[in-house]
Amino acid sequence: MTIQFLIVPGAWHPAQAYSPLANALQKHGFKATIASYPSLNAPIPMNASCAQDGAAVRALLLSLLEEDSKEEPKIVVVNHSYGGMVGCAAAYGEHLKGRKAAGKNGGVIGIINMAGFPGKEGASMMQGTGGSAEYVRNNQPAPGLCEVENPAEVFFHDVDADLANDTIKLLRPHSMNAFETPPGPSATTEPELKGRLAFLKTTQDKALPPAAQDMFMELVESMDGVKWLRKEIEASHSPFLSKPEETARILEEWGVYFEGLGW
Repeated sequence: MTIQFLIVPGAWHPAQAYSPLANALQKHGFKATIASYPSLNAPIPMNASCAQDGAAVRALLLSLLEEDSKEEPKIVVVNHSYGGMVGCAAAYGEHLKGRKAAGKNGGVIGIINMAGFPGKEGASMMQGTGGSAEYVRNNQPAPGLCEVENPAEVFFHDVDADLANDTIKLLRPHSMNAFETPPGPSATTEPELKGRLAFLKTTQDKALPPAAQDMFMELVESMDGVKWLRKEIEASHSPFLSKPEETARILEEWGVYFEGLGW
């Protein structure tokens, strides 16, 4: 199977939190890799940035494209929440069509945002959302870092209690500067990816309410003049934990669709 999924986490979440989704994809025969961020629990929070996170994910993306020359890796970038800012920037210029033309192996065939911010060049997440959410505790546990108050309710209200508790233990403080600095150019603005952008709306989301998801997607589509494919899942902000099998099936359907468009 040449379709691969690169999962780009949301804020506060280490890669391990997405293991149930990655395992479901792998069980169905797809390779799945989970990225991580230098801004997560950054030792010097003010030195972290959204662009730095994008560079780290881009390096991982390129390593996936270059590790196996026998096949043509076709990568679907799956971004969760804040990961939309990062993953869309990381994928910029790495679509399969352009890489083929340059004589390179493999490339990105589509982008999926799970309750994720698409991001705009020059605009930080704070600028896009109008400020910190009420559940974010800024400058905790140290200056320049932030934590989430009551993550069980905000992120995991529909997740099995034991799994939710285990995941809460994995959460780490996040650099505030990552939310206050812009990403680089976004792959969502590239004409080659038109028709290859998808959004998964989480209808029981308490971290990013469904109405807010609708609002920013309508704004993005209006500004970019590009329609996104859309589906819904009846889940909290964390469908990768509460409904990993259903989430995996949705991602796989989109991945196969992107591949079928050809290039």
